[in-house]
Amino acid sequence: MTVTEMAKHTALAWEGGDPQVFFGRHRFTLTPEAEGTRLLDEEVFTGAMAEAVLAEHRTTLEADYQASAAALKETAEQQQ
Repeated sequence: MTVTEMAKHTALAWEGGDPQVFFGRHRFTLTPEAEGTRLLDEEVFTGAMAEAVLAEHRTTLEADYQASAAALKETAEQQQ
């Protein structure tokens, strides 16, 4: 993976893989709001195998994503 953006307190992005076969881009964006901070978590996959890989592993990926988001939320709320 290669970090493509790192902006203190606002963004972190990285990408990696083979652009022709399976390539992923991931970005976290933090935006201050009145009641705290909004976290936008974006992921984009491209390449010839992207659709097949995502279809085959969607259930596992979604479960892992939800677990990660819940752990991050819990950790952030404990920091308040």
